[in-house]
Amino acid sequence: MYRFMFLLIVALFVGCDTGSNSSSGSSAYIDSEDLGNATDPLVVMDGNGNGLAIWEQSDGNVTNLWTNYYNGSSWGTAEKIEFDDTADIGEYDLEFDGSGNAIVIWDQGEILYFSYFDNSTLTWSSPETLITDEDYLSYTADVTNPKLAVNDNGDAAVVWKYELTIDSTYCCIYENGSWGSVKKLGSSIYRSASPEVDIDSEGNVMTIYRQYGSGRYKIKACYYDSSEASWDTALEIESVDSSSGILPMCIFDSNGDVLAIWKYGNYSVYFNKYSDPSWDTAEQLNSSSDYYIGQVRIAEDGNGNRLAVWKQVSNSEYLVNTKYYNGTEWEDTVVIEVTTTDTDITNTDNTCPVIAMDSDGIGYISWTEQFNDLDTVLFSTFENGEWSTPITISSNTLDDAEVTGIAADDSGTGIVIYSESDGTYDNIKSYHF
Repeated sequence: MYRFMFLLIVALFVGCDTGSNSSSGSSAYIDSEDLGNATDPLVVMDGNGNGLAIWEQSDGNVTNLWTNYYNGSSWGTAEKIEFDDTADIGEYDLEFDGSGNAIVIWDQGEILYFSYFDNSTLTWSSPETLITDEDYLSYTADVTNPKLAVNDNGDAAVVWKYELTIDSTYCCIYENGSWGSVKKLGSSIYRSASPEVDIDSEGNVMTIYRQYGSGRYKIKACYYDSSEASWDTALEIESVDSSSGILPMCIFDSNGDVLAIWKYGNYSVYFNKYSDPSWDTAEQLNSSSDYYIGQVRIAEDGNGNRLAVWKQVSNSEYLVNTKYYNGTEWEDTVVIEVTTTDTDITNTDNTCPVIAMDSDGIGYISWTEQFNDLDTVLFSTFENGEWSTPITISSNTLDDAEVTGIAADDSGTGIVIYSESDGTYDNIKSYHF
């Protein structure tokens, strides 16, 4: 049963600017202000309350990749870690390992780059080429959609797509201190796209993507067994023939099982579970297929509990829906926000809610919503089966704000990261909880 919480968003808390020093409940600028527009930030946290943020920022000619380090109490100085002034930065991803070291990947034209962050020196390595189109193709193609997963041991997996007449998806694994050979995931005959990846504590990897065939896109998955150093055969993990699968995600739990979740068309949310060596039967997660649904995101607490979140349209109302898996079954959908003014329900990262969980099973979500004709960032917490009343964390009075990242550590502290305009430039801000 839906539990609606109709909320008046007139007297909500507004986050205040506090420079780069940040305490719980406060916001801070963390970019190189007034250099140029800074957008699309991501953030990760390690187990000790430290954080890393990355974003793209324009210098008036090209956009470059920038970063800042949070030491548990304050942000440092923003620095540029990518220096190609001939081409704009593409898409990127970032993850910590269990020792506070990190890897960042990004695409730039036909090349996929990476760089390492050394926790002992708080410095980034010089950018290195992971792959180029010339390594695996006989013609020019852009690298897009890179996604990264890293475990506590420092093992990693990267997936990406080559933009071709027949788009293809690939994966490369980092283990024992070096990058391995590249695995082609998709078919050579049919288009494949939207790759996602996760890695468990043993170095096993699950990739998920959508592949065209028989008139629609089907959701497929491919598993890498680290003990055998081999890939299983890619499998279809759904069987709905009436619509295409869209925007799949996958996540390991502490037992090595995998939850996959995706949309069919714009109206249905489905999931499936992998327990080595096989997948279950896909099931529908939402209770109705009558409404338009945005991208679905999931988080897991390390103990088998999970949260899913998505935006949805219902009778001219715009909803933020959540679903909790208690380790045994999915509980009823809870609607934590209802508005009639939010038109930002799309499949782009900038308009979809972001979600995180800590090891105590507490969940955190943030999303962008229109309020007084401005895009505003809101935040809510899930604890003991209940969602808190959403609060406004952006302080914009001049122009829009957009949230694209959230992270939490095991102690329950965390960071929401978003871009906010000051009327001249888009800047990067963090909210601490």
